Amino acid sequence: MSSPETKQLAIQNIMKLEDNRDFVWELLQSTRVFESMFDTDPMKHAFNAGRRDVGLNLVRDLKKASPEFYIKMIQEHIDG
Repeated sequence: MSSPETKQLAIQNIMKLEDNRDFVWELLQSTRVFESMFDTDPMKHAFNAGRRDVGLNLVRDLKKASPEFYIKMIQEHIDG
């Protein structure tokens, strides 16, 4: 397992490039982190909650390691 500093540096390096930010955005979209996880079927709801939790953990790491590039990524996909 890498140290927290190594992890933050890796995230910063990934987020420097627009193509990489596009990939991270698509990854976040696939976790449906910006959507409701609710489903009347308890199994689907549990699955959605787990998927969304992965996205929330990634968002937390992105905000901590590279807040400026996290904001830039959002702006790139809201504006464009």
